[in-house]
Amino acid sequence: MIHIYFMLGTLGLGIAAFAAIVWLAERKGRAELKQEQRDDEMRRLRDAIEADVRARERIARGELLQNDGHRRD
Repeated sequence: MIHIYFMLGTLGLGIAAFAAIVWLAERKGRAELKQEQRDDEMRRLRDAIEADVRARERIARGELLQNDGHRRD
């Protein structure tokens, strides 16, 4: 009888260890995804700022007010 309890305890411990490993892996994956999203957000923000600066420079030089391919009625 003790042998059965030992087997069940070992099996339960194995399942608990597996669940802990899965939980830690998910947690690490979520943290990596959040960091990747923050990095992507910062890259997009830098690109937007750069585009804004370039547009302001073109406006200052009068290039954007000339023929830029857009039809204005």
